[in-house]
Amino acid sequence: VAKESGALFCGGSILRFMEGLEDMHKFILENGEVVGGDIAAPINMVNDHGGFFFYSQHLIEMMLTAFGEDIKSVKAYCPDETKNRLTIIANYGDYDVTGHYSDCYDYACTLYSKKGFKQAKAIVGEYDFLKHSADLLDEFVKMVNTKTMPLSFERQILPVKILNAIYDSYKTGKEVEIK
Repeated sequence: VAKESGALFCGGSILRFMEGLEDMHKFILENGEVVGGDIAAPINMVNDHGGFFFYSQHLIEMMLTAFGEDIKSVKAYCPDETKNRLTIIANYGDYDVTGHYSDCYDYACTLYSKKGFKQAKAIVGEYDFLKHSADLLDEFVKMVNTKTMPLSFERQILPVKILNAIYDSYKTGKEVEIK
């Protein structure tokens, strides 16, 4: 409806602004030769706010910022929906990125390449989450002033497509393509 009406919108996780993620993506674009990656983020599977979907977008926004948008498929493993634990494998074609959702409230990302590795992390209590909340608000203000969305419509709905695929995968036990 928003796309058809031309309505402007923005949002997403402030974790896409986490220091180091853009550097990882730049490294990929300049050097290639990625052999894999890992991302860790918290999840809250048992809640009154949508279960898996309540907190899971943070890991996906981090993954898209660091490794790019070209995820082909996902495979998820969730042995017990009553626990805050879920593991995913995102297939990027030439390499995989493993996502570890857990009951830990810190965030981390590691990129592995033939030329070494790069890491980024955000430790709750030490990380400036308010700064990145301001970054997201700045995007909103700029969007209102310029009447231009900060991210394309397709990029803004991509995390939803990926999260739906992860959910389908852990419910069915099958690999699910990102469409």
